Amino acid sequence: MKVAVFGANGKTGRRLVSQALDRDHEVVGFDIGFDEDFPPKAEKVLGDVHDEGKVEEAVRGADAVVSALGVTKQSGSDVVSAGVENIRKAMKENSVGRLVALTGAGATLESESETLGNRLVNLLLRFVMPGALEDGRRMVRTLQGSEPDWTVVRAPRLRDSSGDRNYTLGTDLRLGLRHSAARGDVAHCMLDLAENSDHLRQMPFIRS
Repeated sequence: MKVAVFGANGKTGRRLVSQALDRDHEVVGFDIGFDEDFPPKAEKVLGDVHDEGKVEEAVRGADAVVSALGVTKQSGSDVVSAGVENIRKAMKENSVGRLVALTGAGATLESESETLGNRLVNLLLRFVMPGALEDGRRMVRTLQGSEPDWTVVRAPRLRDSSGDRNYTLGTDLRLGLRHSAARGDVAHCMLDLAENSDHLRQMPFIRS
């Protein structure tokens, strides 16, 4: 299977690339910059997700797309929503059907009620990374009703560890400051979803 990984040089993206290669997938990594130690077996597409032509270059010929795009202090506040919109367009143009995207746990739907824990975590996120929560919610609205067989994985605070594959993926959105997920587990979960049809057009929540 050929997998296009967006945000490939980030902390979660690097784990996605490495694990996809370990599964013997062909990998195309897309990012605005790459470290020298980026896995040499992966093809690299250097570009900005706002550039539709570069996004299509990465998506063309893929069997599935996984997005670990995230708002940073350097990225601007629309990198996730604008990036996924361009990914969605490129997938439609190139008949690529499967998309798995990562966002924060705070990207709730209007129909979902927030607990006190959710509100506290979201308040903290707005302080630490302004714009990230709203961008994730815009991304979700972009995907609702769109063509790809999408799944959005919602994650709490991410730990920079490989994890132990003892994670849960479900609909329980109750969130507290103690909840977290290992980046390695998130990558494993997203690749599993890219390989199957579980949680189509759903937004499961991961904990590990």
